[in-house]
Amino acid sequence: SPEEYQQVLASSLEELGRLTRTIEALLFLARAEGDAAPIRRVPVDARALADEVLDFYGAVAEEGGVALRAHGEARVHGDPVLLRRALANLVDNAIQHAPPGGRVDVRLAEGPDGAASVVVADTGPGVDPEHLPRLFDRLYRADASRARRSEGAGLGLSIVRSVMDLHGGTATAENGPDGGAAFTLRFPPTDD
Repeated sequence: SPEEYQQVLASSLEELGRLTRTIEALLFLARAEGDAAPIRRVPVDARALADEVLDFYGAVAEEGGVALRAHGEARVHGDPVLLRRALANLVDNAIQHAPPGGRVDVRLAEGPDGAASVVVADTGPGVDPEHLPRLFDRLYRADASRARRSEGAGLGLSIVRSVMDLHGGTATAENGPDGGAAFTLRFPPTDD
């Protein structure tokens, strides 16, 4: 029937969109690991970037009953587009894992030497300790039952790590003392 045909087409378009996003992510990772041109580094107000990302995800978080908050200030040198992508991946994951009535906090800090950190923490169930060492591996997915939706291909956190590698920084994950998971981006000191 025409209705069934429309449903099949809509489903196919959705699947094609998912495959396109997966291919784009794999291409990004391949370029990041290759001898691509150096990234553009400019001063970035990490708090303004965090506020932008939280504003973008505000409706999704509200729909899931999750509060979003940013705390602190930090300035880093880097590519704003790549940094936004890394932070968006972390915030999206945190929203997925925070329960209704939960919270996602983005904490920013800058040390006296100019090194900076951005922590994205959620109030979800945390990560099973055996998964922590592999979370940033390409195509790795921890227990899918932790997420309220499981559309990912296991590339988001490997993209985060690649972005941080390009910036000379690190990305780590740990469980919070009171539950939830915290993902930390550490940036090297700025030159000025």
